[in-house]
Amino acid sequence: QSLEEENVKLDEKLIELLNQKLAYGSNGDQSAAGQPDHSLALKVADEIVRIEKNLAVMDPDIRGRKQLAASVERIRDNFAANGYEIVAMLNKPYHDGMRVVATFKQSDSIPTGEQLISQVLKPQVNYRGTIIQMAQVEVSHR
Repeated sequence: QSLEEENVKLDEKLIELLNQKLAYGSNGDQSAAGQPDHSLALKVADEIVRIEKNLAVMDPDIRGRKQLAASVERIRDNFAANGYEIVAMLNKPYHDGMRVVATFKQSDSIPTGEQLISQVLKPQVNYRGTIIQMAQVEVSHR
């Protein structure tokens, strides 16, 4: 439990630093081609998804968990205010034609014939409605 509490504190500090970076507008840099540089935003998105995965399996009574969840929500709001969207895919049905990189795994807990996104390895990130990072997901099927 103390390790989880330390992990929460470290993630909280990371969220704070990333939020400050986004607030200072350092992500508004232009690439050589004149396009916005999305590298910081993509790293933030990956970290948000990692922290949310940890929160999902963490004991709700861990000290600092609620604050960390609130911080993740604030950074998601900041993300949206800057034109970015992290597309929610976890536990959604998978169908052929989805623009994702998918790996498949057998699961007895899925009804026969269904395919469900059971893990998001990298989130899909959109910038002003355009995909800038394709999702990498694991799909459970039977």
